Amino acid sequence: MQMLFRRIEMSKTNVIKKSSLLAQEIWLNQPFIDGNKRTARLLINFLTMKEGFPLFTYENKGAFFNDMLVTQYTERKIGLIEDFITESLENRINELLD
Repeated sequence: MQMLFRRIEMSKTNVIKKSSLLAQEIWLNQPFIDGNKRTARLLINFLTMKEGFPLFTYENKGAFFNDMLVTQYTERKIGLIEDFITESLENRINELLD
């Protein structure tokens, strides 16, 4: 975990890419007995809200979300998590602006 956090901290990429990498690694590697998705979502919010983004939320879509994680990993479809976070934040911003 320390190596992952150091990698995120040292990365020069944008906060969405950083948070998606962090979330993906936690979701896929399951370092905790319970609460891996909740922990990852908390860390996404920590990183993005520091940069002025609104709260990242998603409805518990169960199988869809897990399938997306597995698809990105097994089929090497890079960017699914990043796109999901980006779309969720864009939707939240639009809700707040309406």
